[in-house]
Amino acid sequence: MSVSEPEVTVVEVPREPARPVWWRRLMRFSVRPLLMLAYLAIVGTLIVRLWDDVTTFIVFCVAMTVGLVVDRRLEGPGYIGAAIAGMLGGMFADAQFNFSLLDSLNMWSRGWTVLTVAVCGALVSFPYAFIWRRLDPQWGQVVARKAQRKLERGHADSALAQYTYAIETHPGEAIHFNNRGLAYLRLAKYAEALQDFSEALNLNPRLTAGYSNRANCFLQLGDAERALDDLAKALDCEPQNAALHYQRGVVLRRLGDTQRGYDSLTQALTLDPSLSTAYVERATILAASKKAAAAIEDLNRAVWITPDYGAAYHLRGQINAERRNFTGAIQDFTAAIRAEPNQATYYRSRAAAYEATSYFAESRADLDRAQQLAPQ
Repeated sequence: MSVSEPEVTVVEVPREPARPVWWRRLMRFSVRPLLMLAYLAIVGTLIVRLWDDVTTFIVFCVAMTVGLVVDRRLEGPGYIGAAIAGMLGGMFADAQFNFSLLDSLNMWSRGWTVLTVAVCGALVSFPYAFIWRRLDPQWGQVVARKAQRKLERGHADSALAQYTYAIETHPGEAIHFNNRGLAYLRLAKYAEALQDFSEALNLNPRLTAGYSNRANCFLQLGDAERALDDLAKALDCEPQNAALHYQRGVVLRRLGDTQRGYDSLTQALTLDPSLSTAYVERATILAASKKAAAAIEDLNRAVWITPDYGAAYHLRGQINAERRNFTGAIQDFTAAIRAEPNQATYYRSRAAAYEATSYFAESRADLDRAQQLAPQ
């Protein structure tokens, strides 16, 4: 008996109709380059005009630098702070030194002139911010922290782009390669993930997370032996790491080496008795060995630590059903459904328990719900 794998229902999002090929080529080869050239021409003209007035040039640079530093402290994108500071710097310079970037607008009202200077300051700030971000060694760390938060929230695509930027600015940081590999792993791009994990370990051979993540990658690729090799290296670095012993126990169980898997899971629980997942994995081994009472004891501990652990309730319900304790099984399956209401397997298990107790209407309703979640 084993813990059922979560079932995933993939819903395709309707896509907008693709634009004609000629339109995409026009935008790519004509409109965008022209817009970029126009922007560069405007910025170049403004910079030349600024260079003529040293005081205004200094005001702009100081304002944009302060904006970038503040934006970095707030872990913002960088460009926003520079743009706002550039606008304020331009308005301040125009008001204090009677300087206008576009003298021809003096014939208009003063407000329009100041507004124009503010817009020009924002335009000039973007290339300044671009250069600053490339030269400032701390920006890579800021971007990496933002990428970590996105990865934790499940936005692997966004995190991937930001980790790539962090690697470009800090190519010697092993942790950036490790984290980008984790983003690739979440996106099921195993070859790229494997390459990044290996690069991280080349830079830092004692990076435990690198071995652990590469072991997961090998496991996804079906190479459990190499996964075990990486976990052994990780445990050499951190022999008291409960999560590594747990991970090794899971791999050994999948390979059929239940005794060594049981020993690793027991070691994990010795180091960290609050590891509820280890109790469930160990209960799986015990249930397969016909040690139902010991398995239920482990599952009781798991749900006591994590009350909404659906897989633990489900496994306990399966054990109760095998022992023909269908009332207890139905209660456990119901608790599993309450914790994870979109798991079709839980409904099918409860349907079987209902059928065994002659509750046919309830069994039919559960089967219909399971079919809606995961058609067979």
